[in-house]
Amino acid sequence: MGSSKADEQTAKKYFQENGTLVNKLGITDQKKLEKAEAMYVERKTVNNGLSKKAQEISKKGLKAMHKELFSEVYAWAGQFRDYTTGRGIPFCKPEYIDNSLDKIYKDVNSKIKPGISDKDFAKAAGEFIGELNAIHPFIDGNGRTQRQSLRNLARVAEKSIDLDKINKTEWYKAAKKSHALADNSDFEKIIAGMVTERTIPKENNIHPDTIKLQKVLNQSARKLTPEQRAVFEKRAAAKIASFDTQKKKSVAKSKSQANEK
Repeated sequence: MGSSKADEQTAKKYFQENGTLVNKLGITDQKKLEKAEAMYVERKTVNNGLSKKAQEISKKGLKAMHKELFSEVYAWAGQFRDYTTGRGIPFCKPEYIDNSLDKIYKDVNSKIKPGISDKDFAKAAGEFIGELNAIHPFIDGNGRTQRQSLRNLARVAEKSIDLDKINKTEWYKAAKKSHALADNSDFEKIIAGMVTERTIPKENNIHPDTIKLQKVLNQSARKLTPEQRAVFEKRAAAKIASFDTQKKKSVAKSKSQANEK
């Protein structure tokens, strides 16, 4: 579990004698627990989605997210870690977690806005994920909350993130490098490769009426969960393309008729 000697007694209450986390499901094998945990998290994110509170880009939003994802598995879901732990290098000490989170959320909220370029988004999000990983606020579930946080950031930036593109081995390498060297470049590269098309494309020859439709669709998309948004955007993209084609054909026809006269 990687806890320091000074915090060993505090950490013990969270772990069974064999090192498996104490859980509501009564599971005593860590691998089986990880499978069960993944199932509950997937059910929550895919079927029900996270609440608006859990999608907030804030410390409170992070706690709400963790509680919603893990409350069926752990009694301490949504609570910050209260003992020191680490992987070779210690993560943030528990007494500094609150202030450290306040700092990184203030920073990321100042950088990530609607319309941010893909490059700047990857850089800002990569820095945030690296810092969040170094803080490691929870006993368990930090990786999953990081990836869900990435979805939330993408929603604010009006972008889509394909989490299926994540290679876990590469993600863990990026986390290790970031924590050891304070170098978030690998996180930036991973995130840059995950950003998919926006609902509103950047072509210059789009018909004005199409732009109006795109803006309406984007407003609707903001109200959806990240999972619902992904489905919505695929349908919206097809609708936009069809609508724009029809508008362009109409314009071309009008020009042709005008020329004939």
